[in-house]
Amino acid sequence: MLLAMLPPASWVDVLLLPGLACLFGALAFILGLRTQLQGGKPYWKYVGLLILILGAYAGFGPFYNVVGGSFEAIAYKDLLRGRGQKIMIAHWAGFWLPVSLILIGLLSEFAIRRRTDRSEF
Repeated sequence: MLLAMLPPASWVDVLLLPGLACLFGALAFILGLRTQLQGGKPYWKYVGLLILILGAYAGFGPFYNVVGGSFEAIAYKDLLRGRGQKIMIAHWAGFWLPVSLILIGLLSEFAIRRRTDRSEF
């Protein structure tokens, strides 16, 4: 079990998949948002949110290994000790960056619905 939990070589290894998911998820969401504001169907917006959810799922594993209290998480933290602050920030950002973009997407969805509901009356 511990061999599968070897720490990453650099902070890029932790942020690669969640970062790419944030990039492509945000682009797909913006594309769907523009399509929706022009009167079309917002399919790409939901695809973007799905990509962001997958990015948050990919970032949750390393994040849980840093903040968790299980034996595996404690052993993982001991392996990371002395590697620097940048790799710890990458573990936190790998989860919270996609989650924050998901929240921004949901808030914008509610704002658009509120704006369009008021314009109908």
